[in-house]
Amino acid sequence: MKRNSRKLTDLNKILKPFENQCVALSPDKKRVVSHGDTLREAVLGVKEEERGIVSFMRVLPLDINYVPLQG
Repeated sequence: MKRNSRKLTDLNKILKPFENQCVALSPDKKRVVSHGDTLREAVLGVKEEERGIVSFMRVLPLDINYVPLQG
Protein backbone atom coordinates (compact mmCIF):
# COMPACT_ATOMS: atom_id res chain seq x y z
CA MET A 1 0.00 0.00 0.00
CA LYS A 2 1.37 3.39 -0.99
CA ARG A 3 1.25 6.15 1.63
CA ASN A 4 0.46 9.75 0.89
CA SER A 5 3.81 11.54 0.89
CA ARG A 6 2.40 15.07 1.31
CA LYS A 7 3.51 16.77 4.50
CA LEU A 8 0.66 17.96 6.70
CA THR A 9 0.57 21.59 7.81
CA ASP A 10 -0.24 22.36 11.46
CA LEU A 11 -2.76 25.18 11.08
CA ASN A 12 -2.87 25.72 14.86
CA LYS A 13 0.69 27.06 14.78
CA ILE A 14 -0.01 29.25 11.77
CA LEU A 15 -3.35 30.62 12.99
CA LYS A 16 -2.71 31.03 16.75
CA PRO A 17 -1.58 34.69 16.44
CA PHE A 18 -4.76 35.49 14.48
CA GLU A 19 -7.47 34.20 16.84
CA ASN A 20 -10.79 36.05 16.44
CA GLN A 21 -9.62 37.64 13.18
CA CYS A 22 -10.24 37.02 9.50
CA VAL A 23 -7.28 35.73 7.53
CA ALA A 24 -6.31 35.03 3.93
CA LEU A 25 -4.31 31.83 3.53
CA SER A 26 -1.87 31.25 0.68
CA PRO A 27 -2.95 28.67 -1.93
CA ASP A 28 -0.76 26.01 -0.28
CA LYS A 29 -2.29 26.88 3.16
CA LYS A 30 1.17 27.29 4.71
CA ARG A 31 1.12 31.01 5.50
CA VAL A 32 -1.20 33.90 6.26
CA VAL A 33 -0.93 36.53 3.53
CA SER A 34 -3.34 39.03 5.11
CA HIS A 35 -5.46 39.46 8.22
CA GLY A 36 -7.84 41.89 9.84
CA ASP A 37 -10.67 42.27 12.32
CA THR A 38 -13.16 42.04 9.45
CA LEU A 39 -13.29 40.11 6.20
CA ARG A 40 -13.10 43.41 4.34
CA GLU A 41 -9.77 44.26 6.01
CA ALA A 42 -8.38 40.81 5.16
CA VAL A 43 -9.50 41.13 1.52
CA LEU A 44 -8.04 44.62 1.15
CA GLY A 45 -4.66 43.32 2.36
CA VAL A 46 -4.39 40.87 -0.54
CA LYS A 47 -3.08 41.90 -3.96
CA GLU A 48 -5.98 42.14 -6.40
CA GLU A 49 -4.55 39.49 -8.73
CA GLU A 50 -4.24 37.00 -5.81
CA ARG A 51 -7.79 37.42 -4.45
CA GLY A 52 -9.11 34.50 -6.51
CA ILE A 53 -6.48 32.01 -5.36
CA VAL A 54 -6.24 32.61 -1.60
CA SER A 55 -8.64 31.17 0.99
CA PHE A 56 -10.42 33.46 3.41
CA MET A 57 -11.59 32.28 6.82
CA ARG A 58 -12.48 33.46 10.30
CA VAL A 59 -10.15 32.06 12.98
CA LEU A 60 -12.17 30.89 15.96
CA PRO A 61 -10.55 30.61 19.41
CA LEU A 62 -8.29 27.56 19.31
CA ASP A 63 -8.79 26.58 22.94
CA ILE A 64 -12.48 25.66 22.59
CA ASN A 65 -14.27 22.86 20.77
CA TYR A 66 -16.65 23.79 17.99
CA VAL A 67 -19.39 21.52 16.70
CA PRO A 68 -21.57 22.95 13.93
CA LEU A 69 -25.29 22.25 14.19
CA GLN A 70 -27.17 21.02 11.19
CA GLY A 71 -30.32 23.06 10.70
